[in-house]
Amino acid sequence: MAENNLLAAIKIPKYPPQSIFPSDVLKWMKCNAVAYPRQALKPFTDNNEKWYIKRLNDEWENEMEFNELPKNIWLTNSFVVDKLNYIPQLLPKITVFDIKELALTSIDCQTLRLSDLKILTSNGFNKILRFFLHKIIILDTNDEIVPLVDVLELVPNVTYLIL
Repeated sequence: MAENNLLAAIKIPKYPPQSIFPSDVLKWMKCNAVAYPRQALKPFTDNNEKWYIKRLNDEWENEMEFNELPKNIWLTNSFVVDKLNYIPQLLPKITVFDIKELALTSIDCQTLRLSDLKILTSNGFNKILRFFLHKIIILDTNDEIVPLVDVLELVPNVTYLIL
């Protein structure tokens, strides 16, 4: 008897709920959706103009040219890069940022835009636990240095920090 009351209380909607996205955007997303990004990679590093990637099955692809990198990259575990000038061209190739470690290093001082750093730290779950910045200056849109407090707000769950 209680089951009948429960079933009567549940109302199943006849139409999907309203969305904040326009219908043409939703149609495009549905048509272009993939079940998962096509290239899932573990650590991703750059060394002397050559790129080294490690696939989830622990196979390495060595000495790739930048234009040979896949366009649907799923970053997992860590992202380590020492040539920051590639980051703006690299960001469109990355589909998912699922990283726990972000290391941005340089031999000599380099600059990185705050907007690019926001994208790198936007994994949706704030999973970044280890954050390394070595000889990196973060600049805002006015080319002013961003205070460290503002940078650390982008990675609220960091437990290990090296500057």
